[in-house]
Amino acid sequence: RCARKPAADMVLDALYKLGRPIDDAIYIGDSEVDILTAQNAGIPCLCVGWGYRSPEELLKYGAKEVISSPEELYNALHRS
Repeated sequence: RCARKPAADMVLDALYKLGRPIDDAIYIGDSEVDILTAQNAGIPCLCVGWGYRSPEELLKYGAKEVISSPEELYNALHRS
C-alpha cells in the first residue's frame, strides 16, 4: 500500500508499473499538494489553472508555470 500525497510513493509506483523512467515523467496538478508530490518524486510539475486552486494560489505555492487551457497544456507537453 502506498502512502498518500504528497508522498512520492504513488507516483513512483505508477512509473514502475508503467515501465517508465522517472526522468521521462511530468506531473500535472492543480493544487499545492500536487506541487509537493512532484517535488518529493523529483519530477517537474505542470500546474493547470482551471482546477482546485487559482493560478495566483499555485504561483504562491511555488508553481513555476500555470497552464491556462488544454491547448496550452498540449503545447507544453510537446515542447521538450
